[in-house]
Amino acid sequence: MAKPKFHVQHFVACLNAAWEGAPSPRTLRTLEGVGYTYLIPPDTEFPFEELEFWVYARFYRTGSGSGLRGFALETLWHDAPGGVRSVGSRSLGSVRFNDRSRVVSAAWPVRPLVFPGTGTYEFQLQVELERSWGVERKALRSEFVRIERHP
Repeated sequence: MAKPKFHVQHFVACLNAAWEGAPSPRTLRTLEGVGYTYLIPPDTEFPFEELEFWVYARFYRTGSGSGLRGFALETLWHDAPGGVRSVGSRSLGSVRFNDRSRVVSAAWPVRPLVFPGTGTYEFQLQVELERSWGVERKALRSEFVRIERHP
């Protein structure tokens, strides 16, 4: 059976992705704390992990077919000494696509996430592709945030 084909319509990092009612495929979510710059107390010591992010994705199915697709998240620190480096990688689990709806939304908490320092961080949504030799991850979309000390 062919895996469902899709397009990532939206990919957003936020501080919470609250349900507006009982969780179901049709229940709306409110994305709270959507922004680019997040301020932390000036006396914060690194590494720091008190700030919790969520990532939200809306997928649009572009072909026929139904089934599960696995997703992962890679978090990159762009201002690391020596250049960009990964500060976290995790499987997010599977999203179910079906013929009844062309649109599927999903949200995941990004925890634990340790910030080694201030600067720009990239949340990279990846699809997990099953290969004969194992699982390959392919980047789909990215969202960027900046962590700064409060003046």
